[in-house]
Amino acid sequence: MTVGAPAADTPLTMEDADAAAAADPNAPKPVSCRERSAKLNRTSHCYRNAFPIELTNDATGKVEGRARIHVHVKVKLDPRNRYKWQHSVTLKITDPWGPMALAIQGNVGLRCRACTSSRQWPQPLPPKISKTFTMTVSSPHDVTIEDNMLTFVALTAPNASNVPSHSVGPELNVRCDNTPYVSPQPKGGCVYKDFKPTYFVSRSHSVYGPVAKHITEAQRRLNQAWGLQGRGPALQVTRDGTLNDLNRRAACGRSPAASCDEYPFASTYQGAHRNKDFSTKTIPLTPNTNEGNYRQRWYNRNRLLESDAFWVQPTR
Repeated sequence: MTVGAPAADTPLTMEDADAAAAADPNAPKPVSCRERSAKLNRTSHCYRNAFPIELTNDATGKVEGRARIHVHVKVKLDPRNRYKWQHSVTLKITDPWGPMALAIQGNVGLRCRACTSSRQWPQPLPPKISKTFTMTVSSPHDVTIEDNMLTFVALTAPNASNVPSHSVGPELNVRCDNTPYVSPQPKGGCVYKDFKPTYFVSRSHSVYGPVAKHITEAQRRLNQAWGLQGRGPALQVTRDGTLNDLNRRAACGRSPAASCDEYPFASTYQGAHRNKDFSTKTIPLTPNTNEGNYRQRWYNRNRLLESDAFWVQPTR
């Protein structure tokens, strides 16, 4: 009963990017999904599907109940607290046939290697009535942990043969860490590390506009459209201060770093020290400095650790 998710890194169109930029384009937003689909971003996941179930009388061996079970999983990781995030599963029975289908009970669980979750208790599932199970999940460690997690659903009915629990949705890789430069406080945080987030920056922004215009020019003019999803390679963050300085010096020489804007960013492995396919442009001091500070906060918000990949999408 395991069903995989669609690919997480579906290319964005310019229309998608501009719509996202209408509000706060870089604010974390929970994903939502329709029936028979799954979605994922850096901090949230959803999954919806429905399955036929069949209940057999333990004494007679005959099928005495059929129905469909609808499953809706919603997860919201906390990038600022690895000790408490929410994992909810909603179950609903439809199309019941036979007396056993009217007396189904359901329960849910989470399988992981290094996490704990609050225990759930079975609940009756009357037809057409949704029941939600909410688990509080924790990764009780102070080191970086990568954990594969699977959601399980278990169904029972009086006198029915044992119904084994089934995994629902994809197995997801959650990374929790207490890296000091991302999270100085002891609580750390968690993300879906395999999802590459997109950094949006608007050409019409009152402060960051000159940087966004330079990125647009560079992605169009360079041999590679660095960071542009669907067109070029993703960028990878480096937190190595020495490499950051080498990237800036290779791109800008000894000119004032705050007025020389380089792309790909000096804070990436694709910077000018290792990559000769780069662009520089002199822009005003204020937008260059402020955009760099804003992007560092965005790195932290998404818990981008060493070598983590991301996309860069200029918008109008």
